[in-house]
Amino acid sequence: MIEYIFLLFFYGSILSYIVLGFIFSFETLLALHKVESAKRWIRKFDSPKSFKRKLYIFYPFYYLGYFFLEVLPYHLGLDDEIKPLDFKEIYEFVYGKKEEGD
Repeated sequence: MIEYIFLLFFYGSILSYIVLGFIFSFETLLALHKVESAKRWIRKFDSPKSFKRKLYIFYPFYYLGYFFLEVLPYHLGLDDEIKPLDFKEIYEFVYGKKEEGD
């Protein structure tokens, strides 16, 4: 019984990380394209400090999402250009210019 609870917690944590990572990476990629609804969503749920933390925590998902939503369509001829993945640009779009203490 204890082993079952441990496995449930273990796999539940991994699945939660994957699902939340993809959700947050898609919103961040929308912010990369300057979508106002993504900006409002991120500002509603995250302070600047927690947004930075999530950028570090879900870092692998940004590149995975970036590959599937930017790089792959470009190489398949579905997109005209690739927008570079710049986390500083995303942060400045969502929260304005970066502060000295930030």
